Amino acid sequence: MKANLSRALKSLHTPVAKAAVAAALSGAVGVAIAAPLIGSTTGAIAADSGSSTWYVSADGHLQQVVQSGSTWVTNDLTARTQALPVQAGSNIAWIRTSTGDEEFYYVGVTGVVTRIQSIGGVWYYDNVQWDAGAPEPHVGTGLAALALPGNHRRVYYVGTDNHVIEIGDNGGATGSGYTDLTAAAVEAHPTAAWPAAITATAFNGSAARVYVFDAEQNLQEFAQGSGWHATNITASSGGRPAQAGSLLASMAYNGSPRVYHFDVSQHVQEMAYGNGWHATDITSATGALPAVLNSSLTTMYAASQPKIYFTTYDNHVRELAWFGGWSTTDVTAKSCSTAAAAGTALSAAGGGTNGYGVYFASADNHVRELRYTNTWYTVDISGAGVATTCAPTGGGGGGGGGGTTHPER
Repeated sequence: MKANLSRALKSLHTPVAKAAVAAALSGAVGVAIAAPLIGSTTGAIAADSGSSTWYVSADGHLQQVVQSGSTWVTNDLTARTQALPVQAGSNIAWIRTSTGDEEFYYVGVTGVVTRIQSIGGVWYYDNVQWDAGAPEPHVGTGLAALALPGNHRRVYYVGTDNHVIEIGDNGGATGSGYTDLTAAAVEAHPTAAWPAAITATAFNGSAARVYVFDAEQNLQEFAQGSGWHATNITASSGGRPAQAGSLLASMAYNGSPRVYHFDVSQHVQEMAYGNGWHATDITSATGALPAVLNSSLTTMYAASQPKIYFTTYDNHVRELAWFGGWSTTDVTAKSCSTAAAAGTALSAAGGGTNGYGVYFASADNHVRELRYTNTWYTVDISGAGVATTCAPTGGGGGGGGGGTTHPER
């Protein structure tokens, strides 16, 4: 039955079928913003430079919300492309390719790794796992994706045997294929822990680096070079093992990987590469509050700084930022924003003249933005879409957490 269903669904996204769907559904859509699916920290919100954000609504549809002047409009990309809805618990992995197109990867309701992509402004979907002949994903696996030079795309997930799988799409006639990184690793063959958090970044912008936890909650790196190589970063750095169920986030800072997770005390740990691996307890270094259990975790590079975001016991969004030293800010208090919903996903993006923003869902099922452009303010994207700041009080407040504000602010 499952095989028959798979064949039937696959027939819907052949090149001919996709072209027909795209032609029929390529018109602009602007409707009331659907309520987000909250109660999941697995990254069901994504963002791009403050003009667009994406999230999974309660019906499992991928929703794109675009700022148009002073208003926000939404496109239901699942309905638009007739793609599979998102499986409960799946995160969204987003990339922008070297040609400027956007791609989203997720696990669909049938348990297949699915992609919704924009090519020349037209939206399509395909099931990249089937196309590559890759193994099935483990139920609840995380996903990560990379856009590499030459319009090469990579997506990573954990298979049913707890092996780390890479699907490679070279953006040309070569099509796609897959690699079992766990089996391919030269030094060792670490299997991923469960739940299977995963993140990926690129060393010097071109060499893939993929990170998971092993069964002992040690951070493992799969590094692309002359073949694939596995390293136990927790052991190499002297860092602390992760809290079971911790999420992962990563970035490349000056070309070198930085990886973040929660330890058993819910402190944010950084694993940074520079002539070897080095561990830092950023929570202790800043005096920040620990993250709430099952907090989401996201990171970005903006204003020449690595920035990390998570939530605390009071459902406030907190920032840890590097600016010649680590500092902490209660962003919810700084912006006088509505608190986040318990269990919300987080996403962050930005840069350039528009500053940067953090996106979350609040308890009233609204998608909200916390944005910094010389000062912190908040936008209820699902509501009026109007930016509001704290009322003048002769000095403002930084909120709880025992933290300091950024030295440059």
